[in-house]
Amino acid sequence: MIWNDMDRQIAINNKYIGIIQTNKLLSHIIQVPNIQRIRDNAKITEIVAYQQSCLQKTGACNFLGVINIHFCKETGDLYIVDGQHRFESIKIISQMISFPVSIEIVVVDTLEQLRENYNMINKNTPLPEFPDTIDKSIPEKVAMYFHDKYPAIWSKNSRARRPHIYFNFFQEALGVLTERLQIKSAISLQQIIEEHNTKISQWSIDQYPDSKNVSENIIKKCKDTGFYLGIYNHISDDYRYEWVKEIIHIETGIVVKKAKSEPKKRIGVPGKVRSDSWNRHVGSDKGEVLCLCCRETTITALNFEAGHVLSVANGGTTDVDNIRPICSGCNKSMSTTSMDQYIQTYYPKNVDFFKTTTYLEPNKKAPKKWSLFS
Repeated sequence: MIWNDMDRQIAINNKYIGIIQTNKLLSHIIQVPNIQRIRDNAKITEIVAYQQSCLQKTGACNFLGVINIHFCKETGDLYIVDGQHRFESIKIISQMISFPVSIEIVVVDTLEQLRENYNMINKNTPLPEFPDTIDKSIPEKVAMYFHDKYPAIWSKNSRARRPHIYFNFFQEALGVLTERLQIKSAISLQQIIEEHNTKISQWSIDQYPDSKNVSENIIKKCKDTGFYLGIYNHISDDYRYEWVKEIIHIETGIVVKKAKSEPKKRIGVPGKVRSDSWNRHVGSDKGEVLCLCCRETTITALNFEAGHVLSVANGGTTDVDNIRPICSGCNKSMSTTSMDQYIQTYYPKNVDFFKTTTYLEPNKKAPKKWSLFS
């Protein structure tokens, strides 16, 4: 077994943690489980460049952390669970040199146990949701095709502004089309998206959805990139975007009507998220500051409202990244208007403050995650 190839190891219950030479690691067939997130080729290229730089400077690679591999007794196979981008970069660098890396082998009985462990490791990483009835490799392959073809259009932020598209939402939209159109190959889905993109590129501005809010700048960016699906806003329903409904209508003749849903009871912001938003955007050492929107009304750590930067109605999430401590007046006045647009309209002098700074001192800001590693 793979743990027998480790130079040094310790065994803890069902885990083996140790060092292995990459030539021995790569002699084993290690699969990517179906639940694994889509591979980001740009990240792999970035990691390889960094590690090659380390090799030139120090004579050694600098892979941090352990690569988590599961052995599933149910299938008899090895699966990469955490560190797939590092693993793919190791494959490339190992074509030139073999070197030691740290790995963790976890032995599980079933694929369901593997799934549980994967979800535990990645619980803080947003992943696209696909229908259970489809081959998820189809939307993933097509998503990567468009990701590589139109690199300037994608965002890693769920609050992406048109024409930029949050990549997870795009993948989910492709998953919906794969299911509703019963698509069996990536090529078929790719052609459908290409054709619709070409069709939209030939429209006049009054044909665009929400045309009154489509600016010349949005259109220019679409023309510059060659990708026009970013003209559409993300919508909070099963179809993700109106262009998904348009494609279903074109391909099947079925008109997807807007669902009549019962009014949903608004779920408040959890207390933990409220306090975390204060600590992150104001600072745990501060008890009283000015509202982050108007900068006129005083708010305190015990008396503020948790305002959404992008409203829930427009697809915003209730997490610390999308929440800011503001006063009651601003929160109620902006309604579903995005926070930065509200500030731009009513408190334009505060725009730069809102975009570039908080009350935190530079050395108090939350540290950014190192982007090279998965």
